[in-house]
Amino acid sequence: MGSNTFNNEVARQWINEFTLYPGMENIKLALHLVIKENNYIQTDEAYECLAACEVIARLGGHWGVKDEYSQDIDNWVENTPIQVGQEIKNKAIIAIEKILGNWSILAELNADNEDWKKNIQDLKNRI
Repeated sequence: MGSNTFNNEVARQWINEFTLYPGMENIKLALHLVIKENNYIQTDEAYECLAACEVIARLGGHWGVKDEYSQDIDNWVENTPIQVGQEIKNKAIIAIEKILGNWSILAELNADNEDWKKNIQDLKNRI
């Protein structure tokens, strides 16, 4: 597991499915699954949500790391002029805060990973 958003199989699978069936509804669903959770946020939902947050940030022109893992979504974003509303951005920030919080398995797994925390904070700032 790397510290960048796309350095895991779950996020890459979500991006693959998203580029096949793109749309804001898929992004909203990924955010909703984290925001609505009142118990522990599972790792798969967190990874998918962070991938959706990357899409939001990139659609706003705030690119993160561009590498072989982000290539498909980078190409899609470059060819898709979608404006993301403030409401979605606000939900993305709330979701990231929950993923960084006490009820997140992903946060527990990365408790000592300063690079991961820094990258997730950077993602939040780019939104």
